[in-house]
Amino acid sequence: MKRHKAVPATEGFTMIEVLVAISILSIGIMAMYSMQLAAVHTNYLGGSVTQSGNFSSSQIEEIYSLDYSADRLSKDQKGKAVLQYQDDDGAKDAYGVDTGKDTDEKLSNNDLPTKLSNGLPRDFGLNRTGLNKKRQSDPAQQPDWITVDGRFLVAYNVVQDLPIKGIKKIRVHTLDTSTSMQNPVSFDLLKNADIVQQPKKNQEQ
Repeated sequence: MKRHKAVPATEGFTMIEVLVAISILSIGIMAMYSMQLAAVHTNYLGGSVTQSGNFSSSQIEEIYSLDYSADRLSKDQKGKAVLQYQDDDGAKDAYGVDTGKDTDEKLSNNDLPTKLSNGLPRDFGLNRTGLNKKRQSDPAQQPDWITVDGRFLVAYNVVQDLPIKGIKKIRVHTLDTSTSMQNPVSFDLLKNADIVQQPKKNQEQ
């Protein structure tokens, strides 16, 4: 008679071991998925910031080509004159800030009031975008000019005679309203008054 060799018994995985392995694998997959989502969001936000910068830069170049006295730099969209800084003593170190004293004392940033002596806000109204901190429409924050190009909001404000007389300070803001951008991409431009060259008079010898 032939003798059959006994086949050694092989041990498998228990149900608990399988469940533990699946749990560990699931945790790893979820971590990788979260990292992928964060990477996609960061890339999208970075692209939005880049595009916002392009919009602001384009608007700055367009404003740069305008005359100092152009309507778009002298009036807002409703036809109202832009803010004009007025100070009898523009040579003060604390230009635009009323120290409440008859001195040229310069105030630190911590001491600066929320509003200046002429009623202008501390930022001279240059930071108005039409939105509040919750990114909701706010009429009190209405900028001088605002346009919407798709998901991008482009706004700019003008203050005349800032930082010195004969200069207009323009600040352009662009915000991607479809993302979680909290702060717009902002560029500043200083535009000087048009210089008119006086004709030379003939001098008699």
